[in-house]
Amino acid sequence: MVSTDCLVFEDVPKGAKTAANAGMKAVVITTTHKQHEFDYLENILHFSPDFTGPFFDDLVK
Repeated sequence: MVSTDCLVFEDVPKGAKTAANAGMKAVVITTTHKQHEFDYLENILHFSPDFTGPFFDDLVK
C-alpha cells in the first residue's frame, strides 16, 4: 500500500527507507548524504540541496 496523502522529507538513507517501508514517497535533501547513497530506494521523488526551486514551488500551488 502506498500512502498518497503523505510526502516525507529526508536527508538520510535510513529515514528514506523507513518512509518506503511505510508506503510513503520521499524527497531527499542532499545536505548530509549524496544522491547515489539512495539508489536502492524506489520511493524517491526528487533530490535537492535545499528547499528551493520549481519542484517545491509546484508543491505549494
